[in-house]
Amino acid sequence: MEKNVGTKERYVRIGLGVVAGLAAFKMRKSKIASGLLVSAAASAIKSGVSQYCPMKAKLGIGAGEESMDSPRLASSPNHEYSTQSGAI
Repeated sequence: MEKNVGTKERYVRIGLGVVAGLAAFKMRKSKIASGLLVSAAASAIKSGVSQYCPMKAKLGIGAGEESMDSPRLASSPNHEYSTQSGAI
C-alpha cells in the first residue's frame, strides 16, 4: 500500500479525528449525529496513522509533494495544455 497522505496532512487528519471524537462524546443524546461523528473520527484517525486514504487513491491524488510540472501530470493523455496536441 503506497502512502498518499503527507506529513502535515497526517497531523491535521489525526487532530480532526480527535476533535470529532470529542464532539461525538459531547453529543451522546443524539445517537445518529454521535454515530456519524464517531465514524468520521475513526476514519480520519485511521487514514492519518496509516498515511493512506482510499478516497484519495480512487481519485488519483498523491501526497501533495508533486509539483505541477511533474512528468506524471505532463504525460497524462487528458491533459488540456499538452504541447503535443498541435492545436493552438
